[in-house]
Order: sequence, then C-alpha cells, then structure tokens
Amino acid sequence: MADVLLVVAIVAAAGFCPAMMWWNARRGRAAACCVPSRREDASPSVQDLRRRLAEVDAQIEDVQAGRAS
Repeated sequence: MADVLLVVAIVAAAGFCPAMMWWNARRGRAAACCVPSRREDASPSVQDLRRRLAEVDAQIEDVQAGRAS
C-alpha cells in the first residue's frame, strides 16, 4: 500500500508543474511553476525608478536610525 501511495505522490508532483503552467496560460513563456507576478507596467520609466529609489533610501535611513538609537 505504501508503494502505491508513493507512486501516486510522485505522479501528482510531476503533473503539478505542467498543470500550473497550463492553468496560468504560461506555455513556453517565463520559467518555473510559480505564480506570475501581476505587474501593470512591465517597463517602468526613469522617474518611476528614481521615485522608488528615494522610497527605498528613506526606508534604509529609518532602519539605520532605529538601530542607532
């Protein structure tokens, strides 16, 4: 009985990745079986990147200030 369950588990695991890629319509695009990220804009502008960099810098300063005190 344990052998049968092992075989069933292996077959289920082997079929999970292709089933996930089929369900997400990712046939041949992108790698892996993970759920794709849902980004609205795939290519952010320079202003968007600079704004995000400023946000990250502010967060880093907050963390460093918390550790210093």
